[in-house]
Amino acid sequence: MPKIRVLIIDDFALIRDFIRIGLQATSGQIEILEAANGRYAKAVLEGNPVDIVLCDWEMPDVNGQDLLIWVMEHERLKDLPFVMVTARSERKHVVAALRAGADGYVVKPFSIETLAKQIQSVLARKRGLVV
Repeated sequence: MPKIRVLIIDDFALIRDFIRIGLQATSGQIEILEAANGRYAKAVLEGNPVDIVLCDWEMPDVNGQDLLIWVMEHERLKDLPFVMVTARSERKHVVAALRAGADGYVVKPFSIETLAKQIQSVLARKRGLVV
C-alpha cells in the first residue's frame, strides 16, 4: 500500500510535531510534509504531490482561509482534500471554511484519534484512500 502524503500547515512547531508524531504512530503508511505558514505551503504544494492538507487558520503571511481559496483556484489542486485544523470554533468560521471548499474542520484542542478519523473520512469520500 502506498504512503499517504500529508501536508501539515501550522505556525506553531509544537502543533506540527504533535500531529506528525501522532499520525505516524497511528499508521506506518503516512509521510509528512510541513509548512509554517501559507506562503511556505504554496511552495510545497507547487513542488510536491500530497494526498491531504491539514491547515491552521491563524498564521502570518498567508492565513489558512486565504490558502484554501488559493488551492481552490488552481486547476491541479482544486480537488485536493483540505481540512482546517483550528481553534476557531464559531459556526460562522466553520461555514466560511466549508463554503470556501474545505472538506473537513477539526477544532483545537483535539485528539489524534479525532484527527485520524477526520482524515480517513475525507480521504474515503474524496479519493477512496484509507489511512
